[in-house]
Amino acid sequence: MNRHQQRRNPCIKKLISFALTLILALTLLCASAFAEAIDRSGDWYADLYGFTLRLTLNPDGSYTNAIEGEDPDSGIWEMAGTDVLLDRGTSDEMVLVYDAGSDSLYADIDGEDLLFFREPPVEFEMAAPRAGIVTLEDMGGSWTTKMLCMLGTHMTPAQVQLSLDLRIDGSSAELTFIIDGEATTITAGGNFSGNALVLRMTNTEISEEYTMNVQLLADGTMSATTDMFGEEIIFVLEAA
Repeated sequence: MNRHQQRRNPCIKKLISFALTLILALTLLCASAFAEAIDRSGDWYADLYGFTLRLTLNPDGSYTNAIEGEDPDSGIWEMAGTDVLLDRGTSDEMVLVYDAGSDSLYADIDGEDLLFFREPPVEFEMAAPRAGIVTLEDMGGSWTTKMLCMLGTHMTPAQVQLSLDLRIDGSSAELTFIIDGEATTITAGGNFSGNALVLRMTNTEISEEYTMNVQLLADGTMSATTDMFGEEIIFVLEAA
């Protein structure tokens, strides 16, 4: 696989924390990974267009990078502080940024943002929106995060240490974002139209408004979709 077009992207946790900071007009601290460097050897998995990409960091300093049905790439790796550095000094040199909170490695491979976890990607398919007429009463009550869809990958709240608890009362809602175990709650007003509740959150410091589109799904779950700096994040919620 041709790889390694580096961009100055932050780790995904920092992206999420920064985005939520602007939404909430608060300072949400991202978990740091400045502890003593440790061995990252072993298998790491990412989802790439529905295929599993497996990165194997061998204890002898070699690695293989394989996707289903293709021959693996190989090279050398080493620790760079808390991060992983592949192919130092070559045209393929790339840093995989480690996040301690989610125990993940972030990489930009040919312009694709990838998150590598210790476990293979979760198999998950989000249901379609519920057909027929949906009322605000149908959406009322408390909901909690079952899955997140982000960067083309399905992740559990535990994997990224991020979740949303949502309580809907009429056309308003209380949103509690939980990052690294710390909760921040805001209240948002909304407008119900076309079977969807559109919640609006305003950052008064920069006079910018953010929206979250909430819909009931056919399997009884709920989707809450927002866009944070060009990155669509979908919270799939189940009744609490």
